[in-house]
Amino acid sequence: MKDRNKQSTSMIKYAGKNCHTSAASYSAANVIARHSKPFQEGEFLKEAWLAFAPSLFDDFDNKDKIIQRIKDTPLSRNTIKERILKLAGNVTDQQKIDINSAPFISLCLDESTDVTKSARLAVFARYCVGNVIKEELIAITSLLTATKGTDICTAVKNSLDEKEIDLKKNVSVTTDGAPSMVGKKNGFISLFQTDVGYSILEFHCIIHQQTLCAKSGLTSFDNVMAVVTKIINLISSQALNKRKFDAFLDAVNSMYNGLLMYNNVRWLRRGNALQRFVDCLEEIRWFL
Repeated sequence: MKDRNKQSTSMIKYAGKNCHTSAASYSAANVIARHSKPFQEGEFLKEAWLAFAPSLFDDFDNKDKIIQRIKDTPLSRNTIKERILKLAGNVTDQQKIDINSAPFISLCLDESTDVTKSARLAVFARYCVGNVIKEELIAITSLLTATKGTDICTAVKNSLDEKEIDLKKNVSVTTDGAPSMVGKKNGFISLFQTDVGYSILEFHCIIHQQTLCAKSGLTSFDNVMAVVTKIINLISSQALNKRKFDAFLDAVNSMYNGLLMYNNVRWLRRGNALQRFVDCLEEIRWFL
């Protein structure tokens, strides 16, 4: 009986200690995921803690116990990977519960091509949880072949099915106004309305409207932007010139470490690119 009591007591102590170390490893995994760090950073964190813990806790009576607790904390690469997957699964489950508890949802879609020439579709949902309005990313899916309305409609329905979201809850859709989205016959909205069986509200994304206004309303600055873009590309797109210019900025103690690239897709960076160009104008003259 005594041995059995000792065993149960030791098991309780182990479970309690294991609970604390597991919670610590989840916290570390959360930080690593939020900062987009590699999974093996957990081992680095543990090594760093063990390096400075003797000095940091030198005046603590339980210093040895603290150091041992750090040693017992699981922070290996595979452990961090499992912790992050479980955290992601928990966030997804909470999202499912919130969306399914909402009486209505509104979708926002954005289809674009990334740097690898792959077509990506981002699906956002806006819904109410109590008195709080939430806007969450539902999915980012790849359009493997075409980007027609039928392909987008299929991708959206698959994304909603994966999150167990009822199509009938959707009341509006916001798009970029492209023909594949708003076409009368084969556009996404037309096909999606056919699937849900009723009309839904259509909205044109305000950011894309601002893009169109900026392109059509600032034509007088096209010649200026063309010259600036040509100079920026000459310096930043060529590896040798970029290294030389960065080294030159460092030599003259500039507050900047380089120029900002600009393209038509990321139009919001136009002002930032022009401002950086003006701030570095004297250095650019010396460099060229």
